[in-house]
Formats: sequence, structure tokens, C-alpha cells
Amino acid sequence: MRRLLRKARRLMNDARDVVFPERLVDPDIDTAEARAEARWETLFAPFQSLTEDADILEIGCGDGRLLQGRFQASPDQGPARSAVGLDHVDYWNGQGGAVALGPEGAGSRIELHNDVRYIHALDGASFDLILCHNFETMFELAEVEDVLRRLYDLLRPGGDFLVVVGCPDLASDDSRGPGYGVLTPSSWMMLMMRAGFEVRSVRRQWKSAEAAAAAAAILPLASEEERMTAELRCHLIRPWEAAELDQLWTA
Repeated sequence: MRRLLRKARRLMNDARDVVFPERLVDPDIDTAEARAEARWETLFAPFQSLTEDADILEIGCGDGRLLQGRFQASPDQGPARSAVGLDHVDYWNGQGGAVALGPEGAGSRIELHNDVRYIHALDGASFDLILCHNFETMFELAEVEDVLRRLYDLLRPGGDFLVVVGCPDLASDDSRGPGYGVLTPSSWMMLMMRAGFEVRSVRRQWKSAEAAAAAAAILPLASEEERMTAELRCHLIRPWEAAELDQLWTA
């Protein structure tokens, strides 16, 4: 399956080179696209969320190429329907040293904003899938609970939230570090479930042996997973609520 997927993407890239020959004079475009696709394959694709005909929101969208890639059909899924990308800087225009997203990428189906607070201007229940690979760099610790609840509201019932969060180096007091320096794996899980999400699956990245030993000295009664987790890659579900199910049955 992966071999067929690679062949399909190669054919689509060749076709775009014919239609948009300006791609051929800038090799950085291929590098930027490969980097975005590698992030998708590493962080999000393993959760096998449905992207076909989906409305997608990405927070921390960078140059927009990860979203752009979701409009390319693959052997197992068709293209997405629409996408919104938010970030602090408009990398898609070449800011911050990024490779600008060309006219072939900034089509009518992708809407990009350089202010993550735009999540408060979006209509509720607008998305089937929300992505975020750098949560702590997008939001402050004081707003985490409000943001998680807002993202819950932006998802349609049954929608997916794929998010990557860090867990702190407990020997450091850096409030700008992973997990804001304080949020352990169980803290993150509590906040996500309190916002209303159900946790479908979690993939953990582990700390070095030295960092795990330091954590064990600080949290001697905590579990090994609690002390050793460096990063959580979470697949969260926005469940159907009772009132919404009642509406379905009475419709």
C-alpha cells in the first residue's frame, strides 16, 4: 500500500510540474513539500483519521503545505473538502524564512490566518478534523482549558482532534518548555477529558535514561509511563452528546 501511495504522489507531482512549471526553477519547493508530508506521515497518518471530504483545521500550519497535501487523493482516501490554517506568522507568504505557498496551493479551498485567536471567530461544529503538532507554542498555559473547550466546540460530533503535546523535564523550571514545565501525561489527559474529549489512542515518545532517572527522584511514587514520557501524540474524539443523539432519534 505504501509503495502504491508513493507512486501516486510521484505521478501527481509530475502532473503539477507540467501545469505549474515555475515549480521546476525552485528546488526548495520540493524540500518544503517533503518536510510537510513527513510531518503528516510521522505524527498524524498513524491514527488513520478520515480526511476524505473532510473540513480540516490545522493550528500551527506553518507554510500550509501539510493542508495542501490533504487535497491530493491517495489510494485509500479521496481529497479533503476544505481547510483552514492558523499560525502566529504567515509563513505561507514566505515570512520567517519559509518557502512561500505558490498560487497553485493557495486555492479557494484553503483559508490561512496569521492569528491563532481566529479560532474564536470560527463557527461551531465546522470541522471534521483538527490538527496541532506544536500546542505549547501556539497557546499560553493560562488559556489551555478555554482553548481545549473551544476546539471541542469547533468539531462536529464524532470529529477527531490529533494533537502533539510535550511533557516537562522535571529537573527544569522552564515555563516555556514542553508541557509548560508543569503538565505531566496525567495532567494533559485530565485537561483533555475535562474539555469533553474521549481519548481514543495515545502514542508516547520517551525521555532519555538520564531525564527519566531525574524524574524518578522527583516523583518516586509515579508510574514509569508518567515519569518517562517526553511527548504525547493523542487521538481525541469529540463524542456525540445525549441531546444530539436525541435529536437524531426524533428527526
